[in-house]
Amino acid sequence: MTVAIQRARLDDIESIVEVFCDGVESQNRFCHLLDLTEGVLNHKQKQFKGAVEDEGEVLITWRHETGKIVGYVWGVIKQSIETGCMGQINELVVTTPHKRKGIGRQLFQSCIEWFRSQNVQRVKVSFNVQNPEASAFWTQMGFKPFFETRFRDV
Repeated sequence: MTVAIQRARLDDIESIVEVFCDGVESQNRFCHLLDLTEGVLNHKQKQFKGAVEDEGEVLITWRHETGKIVGYVWGVIKQSIETGCMGQINELVVTTPHKRKGIGRQLFQSCIEWFRSQNVQRVKVSFNVQNPEASAFWTQMGFKPFFETRFRDV
């Protein structure tokens, strides 16, 4: 199978939003987090456009041999007093039919390579712990708990 892992272009954004939607639907099976309203979709388009244009961010796609984008990872370099220069993986999404085929791992490795090229030495990820697939994936990628954030409905 011939695939292409590459940095996203502006003309990829609509396809990346479709992958995002699949990811939201998958997450909502475990815990309803987000409704896919027009406002949310417009916001995501703006965020992805910013990620393509900002040198401190990277948006990497995994393109199937059919040409369709079926996964992406979005990384950002953050500066903070507590941690200094740190990478943050904002999102890593693979469409449901393409999960468990190593695509997420390849996207993750591509993002890590980009972080290394930017002299980033620590990477942070946040994910829904109610999603056992996400918990297992990030544990396999070597992430360990550091801070814990908890939520409560009021």
